[in-house]
Amino acid sequence: MKEAAARIKINKLLEAAGWRFFSDSRGPANIQIEPSVALTKHALDDLGENFEKASKGFIDFLLLNEKGFPFIVLEAKAEDKNPLVGKEQARKYAKSQNCRFVMLSNGNLHYFWDLERGKGLIGFGRDEKTLIEATSPFAFSIVPERTMLRFLKLIACDNAKIGTYVKLVDDRNNSAHPNGNIYFSTRAALDTKIIEILRVVDEIQGHSKPVIQRCYREFLLKSHDPDEREYSETSDQIREALIHANYMSQRDIGICLTCNLGDLRGRAQFPNIEALHQQLHAAYSDA
Repeated sequence: MKEAAARIKINKLLEAAGWRFFSDSRGPANIQIEPSVALTKHALDDLGENFEKASKGFIDFLLLNEKGFPFIVLEAKAEDKNPLVGKEQARKYAKSQNCRFVMLSNGNLHYFWDLERGKGLIGFGRDEKTLIEATSPFAFSIVPERTMLRFLKLIACDNAKIGTYVKLVDDRNNSAHPNGNIYFSTRAALDTKIIEILRVVDEIQGHSKPVIQRCYREFLLKSHDPDEREYSETSDQIREALIHANYMSQRDIGICLTCNLGDLRGRAQFPNIEALHQQLHAAYSDA
């Protein structure tokens, strides 16, 4: 049986929470796609199972309160999109509708945002927009290391996991503190902690894998034309526009190497896409 895509999942979640797409015995519909426009089943079905038929690739649902006034803006995206990508657009739309709350979802990952709390969605306050739009890792120097882990929300880590990772950062700092204090009484205890830190790093990389693969596919699709990309030579495009520009680690490169491009074979530009992928293998598969 085909797995339900984003729209179907989100519909079911809304209905289970008591929201109504259509009027029934419980009361009038309290979900709209456009302000003051009643939703029809035909219009809902026309979006496609994964919003693939929506003109913007996502849809803004407007959830109404018991008096019929705008209450929550829900920006629903396709399953392969990060819900946080369009948070600024959702915020602007919510303000235009005098909504205090914003929800962002792709059917699997959900964020709830209270616009009146004065904090960013991830938790960086006024610095959040600058950090999200940063093109260099050096921009993050304004944020303490343990606080930086909040960015793991972008790769589907919940607060409980992030709390565990923060504790390990603290433990690592304590084990190598410049004050000279030693917090581990035996070599075995220190080795155990090192193993745990490496396990967490591997776990975080596991969360990163689908994001890295999606970004790599987008890179290939945008870089297939030698006349329009940054560098005409495939080796230069891979090295400079992919690896150096994105500060990729060897582990990141390894994830790209395993990316399955089979579904792109039907595209006219596939030979050029394949050439880029082969260049990555030739240059880095043995690194």
